[in-house]
Amino acid sequence: MRNYDVYRMLEEAIKAMLTSLPLVQDLHHPAMRERHWKLLMQTTGKHFVMDDKFCLGDLLALELHNYVDACSEIVDRAQKELNIEKQLKKIEDTWAGLSLAFAPYQVGGCQGTPGQAACFMLDSTAADLLDETSQAC
Repeated sequence: MRNYDVYRMLEEAIKAMLTSLPLVQDLHHPAMRERHWKLLMQTTGKHFVMDDKFCLGDLLALELHNYVDACSEIVDRAQKELNIEKQLKKIEDTWAGLSLAFAPYQVGGCQGTPGQAACFMLDSTAADLLDETSQAC
């Protein structure tokens, strides 16, 4: 039975489907933005429109099973970018409530000013952002 062309074609189609379905699930991640879909189009060499009529058949037509590594990299990249976006939003929200106060520096020593809290916050948020971007790479 394995000698029949129909059997081999069906077996290949099933294997392709088994490889493609997990990729379809990954592509459903909320981190996927338009830029990631464009990158997927560029990778597969196929054009599609993401609208209400886009369906599973359209994704399967991309033959994702031929682009497993590239597809996984695109989704991974999207997830890391989402983490960075969240971190930047957190920093923006933190800094929105702070005000900087400038005071003249005295030669004899350092005076405590409200700006010192902001300087500490600047150091802290810069370190957090650097840590997040180093993990994303």
